[in-house]
Amino acid sequence: MTLLCETKLLRRIILTIALRILLCFLILAFNSIPVNAMCVSVQFELDLTPDQTWNVMRDLSISDKYLPGERQVDIVSSNKSGVGAHRRIYRKNSVNDYVDETVVEWIEGEGFTLKLHKDETVLPPFERAEFKFTIRKTLSSRSLV
Repeated sequence: MTLLCETKLLRRIILTIALRILLCFLILAFNSIPVNAMCVSVQFELDLTPDQTWNVMRDLSISDKYLPGERQVDIVSSNKSGVGAHRRIYRKNSVNDYVDETVVEWIEGEGFTLKLHKDETVLPPFERAEFKFTIRKTLSSRSLV
């Protein structure tokens, strides 16, 4: 499968995951759970091998190709992958609106954790905001992300 096909598939899946996360936030908000206590987990099976999935996910510079709402991604650290890699994501429909993501955990071939912030500030209303991506192999050799 080509990189373009992989990123299109990943884009559809990430959009589905984003919608599920939004739904979870809404459910939690209506149940009066404090925002700083929220943790949402979503799993999705991809029709890609774990190696194919990792080859797309590890390239932090192309998330605008599969995440909806992103206009541009800039790598702002000297390292492009691994712990400490830092990207700035500019949102569509806005000139200066961006989110910073810094890798705080990196397990080669398996996943990584991104800290979300803007400059040195945690994104309100959270005290801590992170995304953890992990890739596991299913019995049918597909990826569970």
